Formats: sequence, C-alpha cells, structure tokens
Amino acid sequence: MEKPWESRARWIWLPGFDDTRNPGAVVLFRKTFCLTTVPSRFVIRVTADSRYKLRLNNQLISLGPCKGTVDHWYFERVDVADVLQAGVNVLAAEVLRYSPQHRGNISMSRSYTPGFLLLGEEEPIEGEETNRIVVASDLTWRCVEDKSIQFINSPLDHFLSINETVDGTKRHFGWEDVSFDDSAWSMPVELVNAAPTDELTTLPWNLNPREIPLLTSIPGYFKSLVVKNGESRLQPDIRLSDTELAPWNDLLQDSKPLTIPSGSHIVVDLAAPEYSTGYIQLQVSGGAGATIRLLCAESYERAARPSPDVYLKGDRTDFMNGVLNGIWDCYLVAGKTETETYQTWWRRSFRFVRLEIITTSNDVLHLHQVSYTESTYPLEVRSTFESSVPRYENFWTTSLRTLKNCMHETYEDCPFYEQTQFPFDTRSQILFTYLVSGDDRLARKAIHDLHCSLRPDGLIAMRSPAHMNHSLPVFSLSFIHMISDHVLFFGDQELARRYLPTCLAILGYYDRLVRWESDGLVGPFDARAWSYVDWVKEWTFGTPPAARTGPATYFSLVYALALGQMAEIADFLNQKELARDCIERREALLSSVNTHCLNETRTFYLDGPGSREISQHCQVYAVLAGAIKGPAAQSLLRRTLSTAMPQMSYAQALYLFRALHKVDLYSHTISLWSAWDEMLSQGLDTWAEMPFDPRSDCHAWSAVPLSELPCGILGIQPTAPACASIEIRPMLSMVASAKGGIVTPRGVLMVQWSRGNNSFKLRVDVPSETKVDIFLPSGQKTYQDESVIEVDVDL
Repeated sequence: MEKPWESRARWIWLPGFDDTRNPGAVVLFRKTFCLTTVPSRFVIRVTADSRYKLRLNNQLISLGPCKGTVDHWYFERVDVADVLQAGVNVLAAEVLRYSPQHRGNISMSRSYTPGFLLLGEEEPIEGEETNRIVVASDLTWRCVEDKSIQFINSPLDHFLSINETVDGTKRHFGWEDVSFDDSAWSMPVELVNAAPTDELTTLPWNLNPREIPLLTSIPGYFKSLVVKNGESRLQPDIRLSDTELAPWNDLLQDSKPLTIPSGSHIVVDLAAPEYSTGYIQLQVSGGAGATIRLLCAESYERAARPSPDVYLKGDRTDFMNGVLNGIWDCYLVAGKTETETYQTWWRRSFRFVRLEIITTSNDVLHLHQVSYTESTYPLEVRSTFESSVPRYENFWTTSLRTLKNCMHETYEDCPFYEQTQFPFDTRSQILFTYLVSGDDRLARKAIHDLHCSLRPDGLIAMRSPAHMNHSLPVFSLSFIHMISDHVLFFGDQELARRYLPTCLAILGYYDRLVRWESDGLVGPFDARAWSYVDWVKEWTFGTPPAARTGPATYFSLVYALALGQMAEIADFLNQKELARDCIERREALLSSVNTHCLNETRTFYLDGPGSREISQHCQVYAVLAGAIKGPAAQSLLRRTLSTAMPQMSYAQALYLFRALHKVDLYSHTISLWSAWDEMLSQGLDTWAEMPFDPRSDCHAWSAVPLSELPCGILGIQPTAPACASIEIRPMLSMVASAKGGIVTPRGVLMVQWSRGNNSFKLRVDVPSETKVDIFLPSGQKTYQDESVIEVDVDL
C-alpha cells in the first residue's frame, strides 16, 4: 500500500513562535528550486494551521485550507505546471495562525500547534518516463514572522477579529520574487511525529482532500463616490462638485492615478455596485508615512451605535443623514517609488467602504487603484423565475444575491459579522441551493462538517466548523431535515446510510428527554443549553417563557416532525422496522401534545402545558408535524393569522409558508410578503436577519423566495426520491402568469402558465424518467415519460 502523501513532506514552523497572541500572527515561508525543463503536469498538495495563501513565481495558486475540523482537516491539490518556468522557481506561502487560546475567527478550527505542509511533485503521463521532480516542505525552506500585520480585537466584533493594522514600512517587499534575498530568515523547525511507526502519529491533523471547488476570484470595482470632505468626519450637507468628482470616478472606474497632496486629510465613501464579499485592495506609490484607513459597512445607520449590539437602521442608502459604523482597517504607507499593493488578509463584506487618507507634510500620495476581488462559492444558477407581478422577480434576484454572499467554504448565516455554519440556517440554504442550482457539493460538505461535531450525548454542535461552541439542542433536528431533503432531491442511498447513525443519535437524545411516565412530552433541556426557538421581539434571547420554566410545546412538535422525516428516510433505505418505530413514537408524542398543550377552548396550541402564552410557532409546527390535519388544520391557521401573538420571523418564514401550502391557504402569503417589500423599501439589496434587530443585512435564511416562488406560486413540488415524481399545483389566485423551474438530477423542470378570464394554458418541459401530476381546478392528471406537457383548458 502506498504511503499517504504527507509522509513524503514535513510539517514545519517558525522556531520560537509565540502562539499565545490574540488573535494570531502571520508567518512567511519561502523555497526556491530549479527546473531544467517544465513538466507537463506538476501537482502541489498543501495545507496549514490555520490559513495559508500560496504563490508560485509571484502568482496566487491556492487559498486554504478549506474550513474543516481537526479530525477532518482539508488540504488543496492544484496542478501548477502552467505557472512553472525553466530555471529558478519560488514558492511563497503566507500562513495565518489563530491562537487556540483565543476566540478570534470562531468558525476557523485550529489544533494545539501551528504548522505548514506542502508536497509538489511531477505526475508523469502514463507511458512516459520521468525522474519525478519533488519539492516538499522541509528544513531547506526559510521562514520569518510578518511583523507588519497586527489583527484587531474590538468590542464591536464578537466573532471574527479579522480587521488589521498593517505597517508598510515593516513589510518584506518582493519576498515572493525569485531574486529576493532570504538569507537573514530562519530555518524552520520540524513538527516531529513522536510515534514509533508511520501507522501512528502524534500530530493532530487527519488530512482529507478538499471536496468543493475553489472560491471565485473576480475583479470588482466600486461604482461611485458617495460623499467627500476635508474633515476627519463627513458633513452630510457637503456634496462634491463635478470638478472634484471627475478624478475620483476616473480612479474607481478606469484606474487612472489620483494624486493626494501632502498635508491632506480626506474622507470619502465608496459604493459597490451591490452587496459583495471579497478582499479590498489598494495600489499606491509615494506618500511615505501616509495613513490609509478603510471601514467596510453593509449600510448607513441612523446614528452611532449606543452599544456594540444595538443597531439603528432605516434607509440603508441614506448617506445624507446616516453614518457608517464598524471597525477600521489601517495601512501605513511605506512610500515606495514603484507601486505597493495592500490587500486585506481576510475577506470583507460591504456595500459601502469609507476611505480615510492622511498624508504627511513631506510627500504626495499617488493612488493608483481602489478595488476588490470578489470571492464566493461558484454557484451556477440554472433555474429562473418570472411572473406578471414585478415584486416577485425583485424578490428572486435579491434572494439569489443573499444566498451567494452566504456561501463560501461553508454555508454562512451571514458574511458580515459571524460567518458561521448553523444547522438550522444551513438546512434552508441547502434547500435553496438544490432548487436553483442542483449542486450538492457544498451541501455534502456541510452535512459532513456537522456530522463531525457529534457529541457523546447524541447532539451535534450548535455550529460547525467552530473553534468554540455551545449547546443548542433543537438545531440538531435540522440535520435530519437535511438528510431528508437530500433523499428527496438526489435519492442517494449511500449518503443516507452514511449519516443514518448520526440521525439516530440525535433522535436518541430526544427520546431520552421524553417524559413517557408522565405527560409524554419532551422535557426541558439541560440548564446549560440554549432553548432558542426564534428571534421574536416578545422573547428574551430567542427563548419563549414556557421553555424557561418547563416543557416547551415547540420542541415536542419539532421532534415529532423529525421522527416523520426519519421514517421516510428509513423507508427509503428499506428499514421497515425502524420506519414503523419512528411513526409509533411520533403518534404517541403528538397524542401527548394534543392532550396537554391545547388551551381550554382547544382553539390554539399553548407554548407549554399550563402556559398562557401562544405563538405562531406552535400552531405552524402542529400542522407540519401532523398534530392537526384537514379542515381543522386550515381553521387553526386562519385563526393564527388573524390573532395577535408572537409571529415567526424571517428565520421561520419557510415553515410558515410551507404550512399554509399544506392546508391550501397559500394565497394568504400575499400579505406576508409585505415584510420583504419593506426591506426593499429600506434600500436593502440583500435580505436582513430579522425585522426588529437587523444586526445583519445579508442573512440567507431570509432568502425564502428561492423556495416559495417555484414551489408555491409555480406550484412545483418533488414527491419521490431523486425528483422521480413531481406535483404541479399552480397558484392561480396570486399572479396572472408565471414562468420558471427547479433543478432535478436529470435536468431542469420548466413550468410556464398563464390564465385569462376563463382560460388557462400550461406548458411543462420535463426531464427524462420523471412522472408529473398536474392539479388544476378542473381535476388532476398524471403524465409519465413525456418530455413536453401542454394543457389548455377552460376555467
């Protein structure tokens, strides 16, 4: 058996490194090597703890490692033959080490020790002979700490610590070039495997190949200057004249250099074409000692924040009356005669960037470029949506932008302040991705990331990957929903079997909480667990009062829903006994809910037995879980929509819409969409996290239109594994015409329909081997093995 590739290289690091600094530090590694000829294929495998940027001959070839866990640590594999040159070549790696003793960038795993590992080797073409060139990390490399960069800890930042201060005078300019003299740099030390054989290791990382494509790297340019003055802060009533504006537009749009005189203090706000995530970069020359500061913001806010967690937002584009809040990045210009380039080490999220420039009295600064490199998961959108009502198309494009900016090496709740993969958020994002793209690569990784966080008690972590964690038990049930969704859209038995034990462990945790000897409900969680349900204005920290004093109805209902999904997964895997057991437990649980959790008039489900509070959440999940059915379920939701009670936020909107669809009340969503209209009226171009405390202006759980426009209005719903069977129930009362589709494993299913005063026309383009059931007011009809279905009927 061939030894693993890492046995042919050495983990190395800088000697004497202080690993206690908060939040971390950057180390540079260099290696030159000579080639007489350029091989046709040369593959580099590389990883590091915690992050690296790898260049070959001053060209960026890889960023990583892909986010994972220590027990499932990723490495990248890239073919760099087209970057090699005959003669001397140089590999140059920047490695950012996050200290395990500090919180910085919570979603970034780290082990107890830093390290860098690389193996580059020629891969011969079959039938050709070669001497096999090999370049590996070892003691012949050179390394040094990059003391020009310091990362910032700010009270405004609870999760990332990615902002930085960079002193250009301390940078190692040209270190990526072949000609750079690294003789003063240190020889690295090897991280030695102290185990007696290669089959064992004392090193912490369990290496696995990257499973998702590299992120995009797309040049981005700011579209305009918003406002400028010569003070240290903006004055809202000062506008630029055309004469002042022209050179800035030339800089932003055409990269024509702009000269900033000596002794200047300039503040400008730049607007991106749309909400973006990427790396901000500057190119300057001259201006020794000048200070350039950058503040990236999602929006203008009504005032400075009275405390770090209080956001006062209205019109997100109101630069005349609003302010930009956030954390500054700072660059001290070295003053090179040639162009010096500064790029943020980690990506930023922004719609607006404030740029402050302070030049010394001795030197002018030439600003050559202010731009960014957009970086997201390469999501290929293959479905569309159009309708006779323009609002829905606006919803569609805004939702796509929101989803895209929340997809990187993991799904992220938001790209601005947290960048974390939570199970509840991720389930929605995965569903949206399936519908618009049919790409399950990031979904598979997310499922495995969460699986890797499985705890001894049977729960998965509140977030994963993560350096620090908490217990949020109800989020674990979303994992079962993810497996159920994957079965429905892809029908992959291997994946379902792979994660079946994790699903059963989660259900086991809940089964042990059920108080079968008393009321038969899911009992309270451990006091150290977060009993979160939703961000509701009436609840403290997302927890209903009933969950703080006893059993919460919501948790029993979500567990019952998960048991039903588990039964479907088991049936798909032909595990009939498991399916029956899940159904029996679900029915017993729902019986207990109906016995103990209805109010005296049996008109609403209470938030807990003996509680006086009601909420939309319990009514909706009672319908979804099957505690109430048929006309009674429809009546319940009618009462729910017309009665004052805590409402489901954007986070739970998907489940509210699905419940209304289940009981044939989907037309009631017309008024519910007003919340999304309100966001657009406030100048958002992505969807916010919540209505009453909008910490994040880009939160993918709010991208509900990606599900509801095709599944609700167009009426497309997969009903069998791998989308082998699909129902189409057009929502004729909401729009006069609609066109769009969803992506299935066998291609895009497209639906186009229109209604007149007394007529209805429908066309469906059907992927191969797909059964279609069409439901119209005139009746239902089944079509099998037809590539095009056309219907023209009187209403």
